[in-house]
Amino acid sequence: MLLSGALLVPLGLAGCDPERDGPPEELSAPTLNFAPMTSDEKLLPEQPMLEDSWNISPTDEHPLAVLVSRTLAQERDLFVITREQPRGIAVPIDPATTGLAVDRHAATVGVLASTVVDAEHRQQLWSSADLADWTAVEVTGIDREIAAFGGGIVASAVNGRTVAVWELPADGTAAALTALEVPEGVEWEVLDVARNNAAIVLLVTARDAAGTEAPAILASQDSGATWAEPQVLPDDGKDAVAMSVSPLGEGFVVIGSHEPASDDGAYMRPTAWVSPDGTSFTQEEIPLPAFGLDGWTRSGEKIPVDDPIDWGSFGASPAVVDAKTGTVHFAAILEDDCRCATRSAEGTWTVSDMGDFVGHTLTHGAATPDSQILLGETSTYAREGGGGSLALGLPFTIGRNYIRLIHDVHNGIDAVIQGYRSFVDKSSTHSSTSVASNLGVSIRDGGFVLAEDFPQQVEEWDWGRVHRLPDGVEILSGREEDEDGNGQLLSLARGDGEWVDTEGLEIPGLYMLGSTSIVGETSYLSGAGTIADQDGSALGGIKVLSSSDGLTWEQVGSGPDSPSEDPAFGGGGYITTVTSVDGVLIGLGTAVAEHGLNRAATFVLTVGVWTPRVIEDIPPGLNFGFPYPVGDAVHVLAAGYDRVYHGVLAADGSCTRTYLSSDQEQRDMLTDLGGGALLASGWSRTASAFGACVWASRDGGETWAATVLPEHEGRFPRVDLARDGEDVVVIAEHDDAPVGFKIIGAQKAVLPDTGSEG
Repeated sequence: MLLSGALLVPLGLAGCDPERDGPPEELSAPTLNFAPMTSDEKLLPEQPMLEDSWNISPTDEHPLAVLVSRTLAQERDLFVITREQPRGIAVPIDPATTGLAVDRHAATVGVLASTVVDAEHRQQLWSSADLADWTAVEVTGIDREIAAFGGGIVASAVNGRTVAVWELPADGTAAALTALEVPEGVEWEVLDVARNNAAIVLLVTARDAAGTEAPAILASQDSGATWAEPQVLPDDGKDAVAMSVSPLGEGFVVIGSHEPASDDGAYMRPTAWVSPDGTSFTQEEIPLPAFGLDGWTRSGEKIPVDDPIDWGSFGASPAVVDAKTGTVHFAAILEDDCRCATRSAEGTWTVSDMGDFVGHTLTHGAATPDSQILLGETSTYAREGGGGSLALGLPFTIGRNYIRLIHDVHNGIDAVIQGYRSFVDKSSTHSSTSVASNLGVSIRDGGFVLAEDFPQQVEEWDWGRVHRLPDGVEILSGREEDEDGNGQLLSLARGDGEWVDTEGLEIPGLYMLGSTSIVGETSYLSGAGTIADQDGSALGGIKVLSSSDGLTWEQVGSGPDSPSEDPAFGGGGYITTVTSVDGVLIGLGTAVAEHGLNRAATFVLTVGVWTPRVIEDIPPGLNFGFPYPVGDAVHVLAAGYDRVYHGVLAADGSCTRTYLSSDQEQRDMLTDLGGGALLASGWSRTASAFGACVWASRDGGETWAATVLPEHEGRFPRVDLARDGEDVVVIAEHDDAPVGFKIIGAQKAVLPDTGSEG
């Protein structure tokens, strides 16, 4: 059955225009049937996954609050967390809700809950003044994915290089305002929106063609009838990021972080930008608080009790505004320490003294001088503003990832679900550590099951991965740090018997581990360890290992002698996987330039040396993934920043582009079924297909059709494909547990009229 419509677009591998990024006209499409697969309940976390949170400004009608949304088994909930109700009061949204946006500063708080049905966007507006009693109305007039909601103004996500804007009154009847067009050569991510009388400010992250990012604002002074040119927020440091814009008096305040120009430790600090009317913004410095404890050390050095905390990165949370007093507050977080940063009505910033440490690693918070509502790694907490006892709140799970590096279904371990827990040492050293928690996953009997043969010692390995080699050999890999903090590669292998140690599978100073690849009868595993530059700074050291049996490994080639002599490799480089074209071994990896922007690069093995070549055609920030064959050619994929590049690899390491995704559609790695039939995982954000999908082509990639996965309209997990004989397994990699489907007789499903085999 064809779900949610289908989109057929000639953005393929042959006969395509490589300069065109968007989809053309719609045509008829192949029909794909998805047979559901089961998922073992043992794979699910004990508590729902934390999805998102929003800080709510206090008013006369309601206190400081945080709205917390969680997801489990594709059902979503929403709770209001306050100091008096740390476990939360439920907001009765539809569990099938796929998108939420919150108007969080008004006297009446609004929650815009979205679903997608047959590619049609539907919304309900939930409203409450006291955060206890909620009413809902159906919304009309909004036909796009929502990115931000504030001051009764709704802004869409970028789609077709435009941002749509609406005014949304309490009755739910949206009125369209003037849309914004993204300038050529720039990408936007919509972060937040705020209104103050007739002034509207839209906050975005702007990224240029070189990959440089900066926060920017789009302002209207006439209620959205016209918009001024984009304005990048001024920054006296570097690497600025912004997270919220809020109304303040007659103007606005933006809260974010940056690395101050005077900071030699490369630590991020909270910062703010203020405007009296939204037309121009001035950056304001926020002071660092004193640590406040005597007799503590960090990295072997004493922490002065009254000195500012200049040895760690402080995280800033979105602001809340007290409209009565004209003050702004936000939670400044360092590990388990939360301080309240306050801007007075006169414009002076202060940060509170130390209260009581939470004792748990914090990820988010909302703070005023009277209250703190905090999110740790397992639950919410609430307490008075000056510290004191914590009230345990709503439980949740964070930090789980489904990691799969195998292309075919087999009888062993197929993937790893990895989670992390961080712990703060509350002794005098004040240090933090993290511990991994890994689960092995196997695909058996038509579903995903917990791998009972997953070795116990691997359960706490960092970077837990499973690799599949020829002749049924499996390798489990991971990482640990020695006493000096240097990374070491861990590994176990098995064929038909027990797990055993490998020989020679070593990467000193390991900080990056790639995936295994098979060329002929030889397996390759690549990674990177640190090497010292002339001035002692760390650079990426290329390391490629090979094996004929998976048990004994040896190094293949060496990296460039002096990568820092080439500006493109001033920060080093690394190889993530290895392939071959016309008998020439080629590494696919990354060049780290002196300015820190990653570039996709190939490394041709020439006389024992991996010779690097930056692929200029691939946008900055995109990194190579797996190579894949289509016919006799080797195709490559690079991904990042929600963009995907496909190209054909040549023996000299050059690439010829065949595809670049857009903000409306994306195709990931292709599966060649033969006879011109191709499948690709990905997503579509078009008028006929909106969600995670499988793309199909009947003509070798000249035209493509998108079919949304069942129950995935409006949902966008990463999708993977795995060959299982004549069938293809489709894996939607949700954070809580995988959701799977099977395409029976995949080639015939794509080519039903010909039944060709190839």
